[in-house]
Amino acid sequence: MKYPLLIAALLTTLAGSALAIGPKRIESAKKRAAEQGKLIAFVVERDYWDPNCPKCIAAVDNSNGAIDKAVPSGVVVIRIAESELKKGVIPDCVMTAGGMPRLVVTDAACSKVVDAVDEKADRARIKQLKEKVAAATTK
Repeated sequence: MKYPLLIAALLTTLAGSALAIGPKRIESAKKRAAEQGKLIAFVVERDYWDPNCPKCIAAVDNSNGAIDKAVPSGVVVIRIAESELKKGVIPDCVMTAGGMPRLVVTDAACSKVVDAVDEKADRARIKQLKEKVAAATTK
């Protein structure tokens, strides 16, 4: 019984380190978005607060899954763990927009928020987000 919990904790740790964000990764995304005429979507995922609790894991997975479904097509996606939200690394406009977990769509320079939603966004709100993204991409 101890081993599955240990393995789950290890996988959670490895997944968190695989998401490691840094200035190089953000600059690379900015460059790619500018070259392709796309926007950047920051997907800020909630961290597991208790990796030994199946209900907690399910709740976090459901919250993060709701945000994943809201990501519009045609954007450069940067995934960030909640614990990686650090001033100076993440653009300021992303740090202040929305609840947790959240999806923040910015321009290619990461200087202006096009729109942001959190996990509680309903279908109408997600449709509105996708329309704003489409309008900002065609400019």
